[in-house]
Amino acid sequence: MDGIAGLRSLPEHSVDMLLIDPPYGTTRNYWDVPLPLPELWEAVRWAVKPSGAVLFFAQCPYDKILGASNLPMLRYEWVWYKSRCTGFLNARRAPLKKTENILVFYQKLPLYNPQFEQGRPYKKNVSKSPWSFANT
Repeated sequence: MDGIAGLRSLPEHSVDMLLIDPPYGTTRNYWDVPLPLPELWEAVRWAVKPSGAVLFFAQCPYDKILGASNLPMLRYEWVWYKSRCTGFLNARRAPLKKTENILVFYQKLPLYNPQFEQGRPYKKNVSKSPWSFANT
């Protein structure tokens, strides 16, 4: 069962939060085909409560298309700074990817319980070489 059919099979307005990591369409893999956004948003509106949140992982340029597909519900974007870069196979053609975007959509303000905890930094690689950029 695909995700859109799965959302439609749920009872109406029964989901508090939906966290989606869809295919971005940034590679040539057979499975990396972006979802049909009008159908997806129809299924999301069916399944998610009016006070529910919908979070999407996305990367450029898909994050722009996704955000523009539902501007009335788009609220903000978080940037996830990863501890390690990705995209080494394209390193000669493009910069490595160190971040991923998380787009947050909702109709009414959802329940939000901030934790107020101090986070821990990622492990810092320390090099003795003055030419190393691992310390930055």
